[in-house]
Amino acid sequence: MYIIPVINTGSTSTKLAVYGYTMNTGREEEIEELDRSILKAPASGSKESIDFLVDYGKRKHQIIGYFDNFLLKHKGLKVGGIAARGGLLKPLPGGVYKIDKKMVDDLLECRYGSHPSNMSAPIAFELSKKYGVSSFIAYPVVTDEMDRIAKYTGFPEIKRKSIFHALNQKAVSRYVSRELGRAYEDLRIIVCHMGGGISVGLHVNGKVVDVNNALDGEGPFSIERAGTLPAGDLVKYCFKTPAVDNKMQVNKLQISESQIIRRITKESGIYAYLGIKDARMIGESINKGKGLGGVSYNELLEIIEAFAYRISKEICSLGAYLGEKLDVIILTGGLSYFKYLTDKIVGRVKFMSERIMIYPGENELRALAEYVYMAIVGTVKIMYYRS
Repeated sequence: MYIIPVINTGSTSTKLAVYGYTMNTGREEEIEELDRSILKAPASGSKESIDFLVDYGKRKHQIIGYFDNFLLKHKGLKVGGIAARGGLLKPLPGGVYKIDKKMVDDLLECRYGSHPSNMSAPIAFELSKKYGVSSFIAYPVVTDEMDRIAKYTGFPEIKRKSIFHALNQKAVSRYVSRELGRAYEDLRIIVCHMGGGISVGLHVNGKVVDVNNALDGEGPFSIERAGTLPAGDLVKYCFKTPAVDNKMQVNKLQISESQIIRRITKESGIYAYLGIKDARMIGESINKGKGLGGVSYNELLEIIEAFAYRISKEICSLGAYLGEKLDVIILTGGLSYFKYLTDKIVGRVKFMSERIMIYPGENELRALAEYVYMAIVGTVKIMYYRS
């Protein structure tokens, strides 16, 4: 049996898995999960470059040790290829990419942004050299298939960006297509991934032609992110009320770039209202008819109603691209377990499609293994990174 080790480095933990396969048909359902583990991150994952590199060194030692121990316990298994989560790279067409030194350098130098996911591919690259196989990423968050007209804003210096849960959106679209007996490329799908961030993508002819920047830019607010904000009010928030002196000079910026980015990506959304990021607690409070986080029950219902409305509004806005009904709307991600929320969303968007499907959670580890398996056996094209 051949195995595919899978690496997904996150802010506070590292998710690892091992998948095995014996047949070379390319049918992803034929791979099987042999092991899975979550390792607590040995460092904070700070965005400062020196801490990032220290954290990287510690995680590399931890992860390589994990897979070495697995192979020692399961003699006779051979590594077929390595799968890793894609980090913040330049915008890329969707697909499966072989990890090379240029990709590794861009990730470790944080050339396009700093995030713990940047560590996954470099560690996979080290493992590939150790085991004498190739390593890959698939559909990283910077996957960019957007229509050119979707990137325009009313501010020429700023273009909309495609940063979203590409891997899970593509994976659930494949699963649904197979379930419907249709080719993914022939379906018109909206996928709404609801987790710490929320991304809503319109899939047409096998491409995500429009999607919100789920990292820090736009869309509905989420458990911890602000989403789209009134631009003028945000500018005023960053500055004091202008006080003009005799030289006609206004006050300087009152909040740093890193502080405002943290506020809108980690300290906003539901968390800003309730001081809580656990959707299960919110659901339990609603079921018990109780308030939460210092707000009354009625206030809690209103906040979640607004939350569902903003998500629904984002879904409905993408209908303008097609001007006709969709084949299917898919709700996925961790918040899809929150039935009160999904019921509210379904009630608002059901006019857009006769078929709404809910795939709770995400299984990005398996999705990575599936894409790498298909690359190994030649049923998907291997792409190459060019900086």
